[in-house]
This record gives sequence, structure tokens and C-alpha cells, in this order.
Amino acid sequence: MAQQQHQLLSGLRQQRAGRPAPLGVGGTGAGGAGAGTGAGGAAGGGEAKEGMKAGVGLFFVENEEGLCEVDEIICGSSADADGSIQVGDTLQAVDGEGVEGRDLTKVRELIIGTPDSLVTLSFERPRQYQPVTHKSVAAPHRYDVTLVRSLRRAPSSSPTATAGSG
Repeated sequence: MAQQQHQLLSGLRQQRAGRPAPLGVGGTGAGGAGAGTGAGGAAGGGEAKEGMKAGVGLFFVENEEGLCEVDEIICGSSADADGSIQVGDTLQAVDGEGVEGRDLTKVRELIIGTPDSLVTLSFERPRQYQPVTHKSVAAPHRYDVTLVRSLRRAPSSSPTATAGSG
């Protein structure tokens, strides 16, 4: 229930900001993914059953350039536990398959899968801008992370999982 409220509030924040609602890639129930953006975020506990799909605890939005941008990292998820993904990073590939130009729903389908299976996500971190000199200080940073798809959130040592998600 609290997760559904969080998803609804997150979607409303995005709509108020003139951006589409985020698309979650957490776990889903036996009935499959929920319909629409923001649905099927990080699912709660329960034993893995046939037909269950699991995610990694990330929410994405399509940014101005049409890229899948990390909008939120769910506290206690495998993405949170990894610690290298940041809000604002853009997803480049899932298990080596490029995602540029793909609909967020299709990208989600690539990420979710059998609980406890691995998925490798390739990201790019945008250049850092230095306002004082009005120059970029670094080239975009590309990196890969291999995460465990999970229905359950792992205990998190960090008090908050996202920067800038209120």
C-alpha cells in the first residue's frame, strides 16, 4: 500500500514538473507487470512462484534527449545495495542489448526477469558542469553493473537511497 502511494506521488511530482511519470522496474506479481508508467515498482516480500518477475529497484523517465534516465533508486533494492548508480545516469544497454530509442515499457521488459537471476545494465553518467568556469569538467563516464533481480528489498545500510527525490 505504501509503495503504491509512493508511486502515485512520484507520478504526480513528475506530471507537475512537466515530465512523464517514472517507470518502475522492481518486482511484479504472478499476473505480470502493472499497466502504465509508474506501475509495478519495487514489490514486497513473498516466495518466488512460477510466473513471478523481479526487478532491480530503479525508476526511469525519458529525458529531453529521449534517453532512459534514472529517476529514483528504491531503498534496499539491489540497485541501492550496489551503490554505483546515481539519479540522472542514463541507461545505455541491458545485457549488451542497446536501449536507445526504445519505449520505457520495452526497456522494463528487458530488465525484469526470474527472481534471483542476474542482469547487467550499462550506464552513462553525464558530464559534470562547473558553473564558475562554465565548462564541463569531465567526459561522460560509462560503466556496467551486474545486479540480482529480487522480489524483496535487501536490508539497506544507507538512510536514503536517492539524491533529490523528495
